[in-house]
Amino acid sequence: MFDPVGVGLTQSMDRPGGKATGVAGMVPAAAKVAFIRELLPAAHSIGILYHSGDSNALLEVRNFKQAASSTFTLIDLPIVMPEDLSTLPARLPPVLDALFLPIGRVVEENFASVAYYAEAANLPIITSHAPNVPSGALGALVANHYELGIACAVKASQILAGTQPGSIPVGIVDSPEIQLNAFVADNLGIKLPQALLTKATEVFE
Repeated sequence: MFDPVGVGLTQSMDRPGGKATGVAGMVPAAAKVAFIRELLPAAHSIGILYHSGDSNALLEVRNFKQAASSTFTLIDLPIVMPEDLSTLPARLPPVLDALFLPIGRVVEENFASVAYYAEAANLPIITSHAPNVPSGALGALVANHYELGIACAVKASQILAGTQPGSIPVGIVDSPEIQLNAFVADNLGIKLPQALLTKATEVFE
């Protein structure tokens, strides 16, 4: 679950209330901004491609804008329906340095089209959906599900010890993993930083 508040499972992240708590699969926006800056140090202008009807996407867009507005020039590229992706080539500004894809089912399900248009425009894609990396994105900073499981187990032990779930803050990802696509980097003429290669959980060739 990415947005427990938005779907009504909890009242807030700090005090969820009711009988639910846990860990959301949300990587802090500031960490994603730092990841993009390290991966693409010359980038100035970032396009944000997202489905405007997806609450998870809207939450991540809001968080990303707050964290990235002082680092990058951000350009909104919302879509209302999958068919809108066919207009992407005409909507991409010539000054764009990269595309950022927040989480979101519509864009994820049509990622092949996004990758095709981005490659034609020589644009790297930074994604929030790990399976997009082997499919043509340059990189991602995503949740490590093993670490999420451990964090959830800690909260479960608090509940078993008598703490009410509604008083246990909902956590977010604090140990994200790096995924990179070296093949895409070569095609785009991008040299992957050695520091990121060393830290990466997986590098697709």
